[in-house]
Amino acid sequence: MFLLKRRGYFYVQYFDESENRTRRISTGATRQRDALKFLVELKERIAGPPLTNVKSLSAFANEYVGYLSQTHSANYIRDTEAAFRKLCEFTGDIPLQELSPLKLETFLAASFKRAQFETARNYRTLKAAFNHAVERNYLSDNPLRKIKLPRIPKSIPAFITEIGLSSIIKETKNETLKDIFLFGFNTGMRLSEMLNLRRTAVNLSERIVKVANTETFMTKDKKERIIPLNNIFLAMLARRKPKVLSIERNDPFSFALCSKIICIRNCYCQIRDI
Repeated sequence: MFLLKRRGYFYVQYFDESENRTRRISTGATRQRDALKFLVELKERIAGPPLTNVKSLSAFANEYVGYLSQTHSANYIRDTEAAFRKLCEFTGDIPLQELSPLKLETFLAASFKRAQFETARNYRTLKAAFNHAVERNYLSDNPLRKIKLPRIPKSIPAFITEIGLSSIIKETKNETLKDIFLFGFNTGMRLSEMLNLRRTAVNLSERIVKVANTETFMTKDKKERIIPLNNIFLAMLARRKPKVLSIERNDPFSFALCSKIICIRNCYCQIRDI
């Protein structure tokens, strides 16, 4: 096993006894020091216990997304697909075993200055995915285990004030949309939670609403919570009492507020963007 240099990049060349052929792997490094680090890591991986399965990066991504579809939200799955897509664009569709810490560190560094929060999300998503790959014996070790991202300063969460809400209500002509805005502002519920709220989760006598996980929906942090209902929210429900009471107990509660779901989505985002 030795290093060679081609067009400014170092490669490792060695004889793979399991495949009975000579292999050449790019280290992704232009400096000999980084290439030697890759060489040492490769030797450790080859010396470890043999892996029972060989997967390409795209094949593992498809398998992992299928696994997530049983337990995770649609948003998390989209983030996972995006992280693997960007990684594949950077490294090519290489075998999973060729993902070295150096390659992943280079991949993350390339986007960190441009998009810190996106890079941090990709890091968390991929690290969880590679832990799963280790459990499936696709990898002997998680290549992201020893990589640490720079700290990202926390910003104060954006929020809308009562004055801001009043301005929106004043400019909104559609009464249903006004109620949607009041719904979100007075409960603090996320859009996905509003859209998946069931009639059985609302207890008017105790003035509470339970945001719960179901077979078809999971909250962003996977935690359930109880939200007290204030007088403004209850007054809004009283105005809509005929429609609210006509809902079947297991139907989505928020669907009665608007006939077109895309309308809810767009308008709710307007509140969050102010």
